[in-house]
Amino acid sequence: MYRDLAEKRVFDDQLPEFFQPHMTVLEVGCGSGRWTGWLAERCKHVVALDLSPEMVALAQETVPNENITWHAGTVLELDPDWSFDSVYLSGCLQYMSAELISEMFSWIKTSISTDCQLVTRDTVSMLNTGFHRNERYSNNDPAIYRTVEEYQDLLRPYQWDLSQSWQTYLPPRLGWLMRTLPSAWVRNWEQRELNTVTSRIRQVNFSQGNGDKKHCFFLYRQE
Repeated sequence: MYRDLAEKRVFDDQLPEFFQPHMTVLEVGCGSGRWTGWLAERCKHVVALDLSPEMVALAQETVPNENITWHAGTVLELDPDWSFDSVYLSGCLQYMSAELISEMFSWIKTSISTDCQLVTRDTVSMLNTGFHRNERYSNNDPAIYRTVEEYQDLLRPYQWDLSQSWQTYLPPRLGWLMRTLPSAWVRNWEQRELNTVTSRIRQVNFSQGNGDKKHCFFLYRQE
């Protein structure tokens, strides 16, 4: 719960212009709708898609907004008459090959307004090169954690220029100690942390620090 609230608080604070009442937004990788309803509250219309029909069906049940068009499949199957003011890729690039990314952005390029913004949310490799998650972790997750430079190289042919980048959230301070504290105290502390999470992120250079990966937002604008 904290991570979900923190990521949305950071997104809202960092990119207030991404949400305008007149905008039509494309969300790729909507999953169960965690972001879809939140986007729909801020924009005129959201076109939300996911490869999984089961996830789209679940999202439709849990996010009953009237200004959402749902689609199970790829962007290549969408009506070519759509024109999008903003595009949000919700953790999907890390599950796509370079070829699929190329196909998607070739289509997106024909269906966006001249001042369209693109925001991606993905896990980034903090090593000198990208890596497959299952090379370093024990599960079978097929994610590909690319470096910032590798993402830029994939998007540059479609005239997307990286404008900003930042971590999606920071965990509450006190860490493991919170597990030993009363739940009411933890809730109050988490609320205090939510009120400061954006200012703390603005003070952090996400390229520094420990770990082999980080969760990041990237804002791209058309060149």
